[in-house]
Amino acid sequence: VYYQVFALNFNTERGSYTCTVTKANMPSPSVTGNSKTYNGTALTCDGGTWTNVPSGSTITYSTTNGSGYSSTKPTRTDAGTTTVYYKITNDNYNDFTGSFNCTVNKATCSLTLSETSGTLSYATSANTKSFTVTKSSACGALSVATSANGVATASVSGTTVTMRSTSKVGSATITVTSEETTNYKAASATYALTVNCSAGYYSASGTCTVCAAGTYTSSANTAASCTNVNKGCYAAGTGSTSSCPNKCPGG
Repeated sequence: VYYQVFALNFNTERGSYTCTVTKANMPSPSVTGNSKTYNGTALTCDGGTWTNVPSGSTITYSTTNGSGYSSTKPTRTDAGTTTVYYKITNDNYNDFTGSFNCTVNKATCSLTLSETSGTLSYATSANTKSFTVTKSSACGALSVATSANGVATASVSGTTVTMRSTSKVGSATITVTSEETTNYKAASATYALTVNCSAGYYSASGTCTVCAAGTYTSSANTAASCTNVNKGCYAAGTGSTSSCPNKCPGG
């Protein structure tokens, strides 16, 4: 600022002085960051909600701490987190720097079974039963496990799960799992399987055993013993499924 002082009987004096307004510190700006669930489209990392940013400020962004700031906002498509560094500049305030997270969360895989419970029986060999799995193509590969290998085994081919009974009766939970991928969480679904003995067999301490001659069971069961055939009837062989497989002569 230039000034001039004059008065009668005095020489005029001229001079100058400096009038300085020092930049203030910003009032602690804050930012929420960005978050969404993966859907195949890019998330713009603009910081979300900003507070305490003075009017007239400019915000620039970088994915490198301390350098490379630009007005272009970073983006993220795949699941994960990007740390975004920012700088706020203003003619009246000192620069302010900080960071926020830009996060894409993994999506949930849709996994459904064509049925969720069923029954198998066992006689001289294992019986099998299958169900199908429906899932998004983006979900992970399928695997299958059984809670009781002694009761039933399970395998998967493509989207078909096949269960195979053993000689043991009981229950087994078949768990189908879609593995975790870059953008999808692991998912699972369960099938409740019951294994009985076939007709003509009974459960001897939990193991399917053929009915002796003269006895029978007529349907799938977990009976502890077979039933004698009707009076006047006989079963010459083992494994009868009828209460009167043959009439006694003259009976």
